[in-house]
Amino acid sequence: ERVTRGQALFAVFSPKLVAAQREYLNALELGEAALLEATEGRLRALGLEQSAITGLRESGRVRERVAYQSPQDGVVTMLGVREGALAEPGMSAMTIAPIDRLWVVAAVPETAAAAAHAGARARVSVAALPGESFEATVLEVLPELNAATRTLPVRLSLDNPGQRLAAGMLADVT
Repeated sequence: ERVTRGQALFAVFSPKLVAAQREYLNALELGEAALLEATEGRLRALGLEQSAITGLRESGRVRERVAYQSPQDGVVTMLGVREGALAEPGMSAMTIAPIDRLWVVAAVPETAAAAAHAGARARVSVAALPGESFEATVLEVLPELNAATRTLPVRLSLDNPGQRLAAGMLADVT
């Protein structure tokens, strides 16, 4: 699914997060700078964004469910948890891949491998957009030749204007 920066993605209930919010509000009341800094650091360590910390400070109310927003425009490529699931420390709730730039991995025939080097330019076209081509730059030439196809993998970087290209499309590269 496509998401935009700032879009609400999910809400989390965590007793530790509730307790950390209470500690932060208590530190605000006490007015001790070192304690306030420590409790704010704990909120950040628990994944609370600065805008949520500011909202907590302004409202003075603990939120039992904390909403998390998308940090960037992109596409959700992996969901690590589902609704009602238990999230463990270190788990990734989701992965959002930016789609304003894409990678293209081209299989360059062994006979043309000498022309492939970092910084080289290429043209990319896809069947979904007939008659159009896009300029790409070689990022790297991967070091292992595919013995079965006698091709060398080359990774290119490509702008995705209007986000019309999708990951996984087959492309012709010149």
